[in-house]
Formats: sequence, structure tokens, C-alpha cells
Amino acid sequence: MRVNIDCTPILLVLSGMLALLKIMGQFPYSWIWVLAPIWIPLLALAGITIILIIAWIIGVIGVLILEKFGD
Repeated sequence: MRVNIDCTPILLVLSGMLALLKIMGQFPYSWIWVLAPIWIPLLALAGITIILIIAWIIGVIGVLILEKFGD
């Protein structure tokens, strides 16, 4: 049985950091550790989405200002 898992370097680093924290006892919640491969990419996706929404809002405000005060 062969399992093909695609991992980005960032995901590997974050998973490694979580593993070290768990080993040192700073991260004792086992269920979070089990769900880590799911929520780390979801948090990254949420962060990117928030940044894009903020950029879109800034763009809309910029266009409205240009329409009001432009030539």
C-alpha cells in the first residue's frame, strides 16, 4: 500500500514546531495535535482570504475617492 502525501515546507515546519512543543509538554492537548494537519492549512487559507478582502476594500475606497475628487 502506497500513500502519497503532498506537504509544503511551511506545513512541515509548523508540524515540526508542534511536535517539539508537544514533546516539551507545552502543547498537551492531544485532539488539537491530531487535527493539526487540517487546521494549519485552513488558518493559512483564512489569513490569505482576510488579506484579499482588506485589499479589495482598500481598492473600492480608492476608486470612490478618485471618482469624487478626480478630474
